[in-house]
Amino acid sequence: YLAQACKIRELWYHGDDAHPMTRQIIKKVLEKGGVVKAVSQLPTSICLGEVTIQPLHPRPTQTEDLYYSELNENENSVVLHLNYRGRTALFTGDVEYTTESEWGTHWPKAEILKVPHHGSKTSSSEAFLRTIDPKVGVISVGERNRFKLPAAKITRRYYKRGVRIMRTDRDGDIVA
Repeated sequence: YLAQACKIRELWYHGDDAHPMTRQIIKKVLEKGGVVKAVSQLPTSICLGEVTIQPLHPRPTQTEDLYYSELNENENSVVLHLNYRGRTALFTGDVEYTTESEWGTHWPKAEILKVPHHGSKTSSSEAFLRTIDPKVGVISVGERNRFKLPAAKITRRYYKRGVRIMRTDRDGDIVA
């Protein structure tokens, strides 16, 4: 919808254009004069005014690869770390345990965590949460969604760590 309705100047994506919807979005952005870049093609740090963005994933070590072909689309989700005046946020897309654990020692701390994979039971491992140490977890999820997300087991894991949970299905738009 956004690619159709808006002129997007620059689109950052995971690098895998095999999915027809991904190709359609890329086509719309390019038709309107936008630029499309895989995360692996971005610099390791981008400054936009006072905001510093670190594109963390996917960034394969083989420079010719745009994404991790051995991982599924969720595991190749774009992950960005933002810093604004010392306040930090980690946007995780739909990453799951595999990406969380393989990157475990490299994840930066973040006050605000966009809860991975809408609070699915396939993400938010104890080790991942311990490393990130968030104060607030934001769960992007639709009301009465067919997947019954977020999983109760996962929200309990956050509450147990003292993380304040905010949910789009209950709290509406969340602004930080």
